[in-house]
Amino acid sequence: PATAPAVARVPCTGHGRAGLPTTLVKISGEAQGANRNTALPQPLVVEVRDAFNSPVPAVSILWVATDGTIPANSQTAANGRAQATWTLGSTQPNPTVNASTLGASAVTFSATTIFPTPTILLAFSGIPGAGVGFPSTIVVTLSSPVASGTLPVALASSNTSIFSIS
Repeated sequence: PATAPAVARVPCTGHGRAGLPTTLVKISGEAQGANRNTALPQPLVVEVRDAFNSPVPAVSILWVATDGTIPANSQTAANGRAQATWTLGSTQPNPTVNASTLGASAVTFSATTIFPTPTILLAFSGIPGAGVGFPSTIVVTLSSPVASGTLPVALASSNTSIFSIS
């Protein structure tokens, strides 16, 4: 019988280019918390992938925060990842950041802003309880701003026949 000569195997390595962006994925940085006006401990990181799930370098990412500051844009590195540092603001307890790029759906990061417990200072106008029919006004002043709806204030009187609250 005839035999065929052995065929040598030759390794071949190909180098292709990444395709167009189709997917934007959150890698890390979700659900962090920090004091108001403070940067989060970890950067927000996204990865851009093409239709073959390969990372896409040199893609511009647009970052938009509902409260606080974040660079307007960044670019993906060779590994397809881009990151940005988010400094929380002072008005929203649960702000968000949207990261987006052309060709892929945006992703949203959330965070928790920690507000300091304010000191409540009370001042009286008039003399409370000094006589029937003499009104008094209580002025409440907070030592620092708080997010809307996050600080309930309740006033009470132990003797409503002398001092009533309305």
